[in-house]
Amino acid sequence: MTERDLLCNPPRKVLLMYEAVAGMLKEGADIRGIKVSDITTRAGIGKGTAYEYFPSKEALIVTALDYDVHRKQELLARVIGGEMSFREKVIRILTYMEEHFGEIQTFCALLKIGTGACEVPEALRREYDRTRGERKCTRTDELIDLLIAQGRREGVVTQENRYLGRMAFGAQVIVFAAYMVKRQREQGDEDLPGCDEVKQFIYEAVVKSLN
Repeated sequence: MTERDLLCNPPRKVLLMYEAVAGMLKEGADIRGIKVSDITTRAGIGKGTAYEYFPSKEALIVTALDYDVHRKQELLARVIGGEMSFREKVIRILTYMEEHFGEIQTFCALLKIGTGACEVPEALRREYDRTRGERKCTRTDELIDLLIAQGRREGVVTQENRYLGRMAFGAQVIVFAAYMVKRQREQGDEDLPGCDEVKQFIYEAVVKSLN
């Protein structure tokens, strides 16, 4: 099978491995310590099956991350579809993150590998870099571009450079994700603002950064 087939139309055994990787990350596993045997045992298949489809552990993990992120991108596209204002769509994206925060760990893992936010084995980073071209123009970029274009039509934002727009919007999404992590870890902290207040704060920060 081609790499494109494994990403877009994986056979059942491969899908089980992808789900195993996503499940382990959701439960807090460190991506640096995941072994092929961990993945195949959780998937209920033999270890050798992984190497029938992937040349290395790193190829399996990165493809599993890409697959899960692509799937969630399409879910997000439906979440913000329809007739809504720029503000309503931004808030809905943040609400989706709030309701499904435990399920976005694959995106966070890809972000960490790509940005160097954490130390990962060199082989894993090389595999990420090797497939970088395929994710150069991702569905996420397209959704952000469409959202910002709507903001310009509504007169809410003025930023016209797509790259800067993606940076500005993505930075605020990361800030909200950091808040969600802190909220989970420090549930008893009375100084933490409520989620609705933070969503409004993030929306205002998005607008400011895009003007």
